[in-house]
Amino acid sequence: KYISLFCDKVWMYDDEYKKSVTSVFSQQLKKFILPHYKKVLICCIGNSEITADSLGPRVGERIFVNRHLVSNIKAFNLVSQREISMISPGVIGQCGIGIEELAKCVSKLVNADLILTIDALASKKPENLGTTIQISNAGIRPGSGVGGNRQEISQFSTGLPVISIGVPTAIEYSS
Repeated sequence: KYISLFCDKVWMYDDEYKKSVTSVFSQQLKKFILPHYKKVLICCIGNSEITADSLGPRVGERIFVNRHLVSNIKAFNLVSQREISMISPGVIGQCGIGIEELAKCVSKLVNADLILTIDALASKKPENLGTTIQISNAGIRPGSGVGGNRQEISQFSTGLPVISIGVPTAIEYSS
């Protein structure tokens, strides 16, 4: 599955428009996250020091992780709550380990049912910059939009379903 949401220039609109975009995005994302996925590892991909590549880390700052609270959640009968873990290590040049390697290892460590990735994308069309949200279950190859040659994060490479969320924030330019 592959869904593209075209949102126009969200930052130019009022809060009501932003809420409607969020609602549509949530509805579409729910189509990918099946009820039996109870343990989710979120991989926030990118370099927080480079604006066009900072989507993953910036979203990661807003994610409520709760894996460490699971025993309390069960005690309060909130069993329907998903167990959320998150990694946001930066790029291989910052930590020396590829996100694809970390996703594979950490997903086993936390016994995840699903890997969800969030990353900035490259686009060939300027009109897609910051105005398109893509959701896919085909996995992702970090850095491929800017000539990187990293291993993919996919069901094939990890053994787990992978849902990828991306927003184009960079464009290929050739003179």
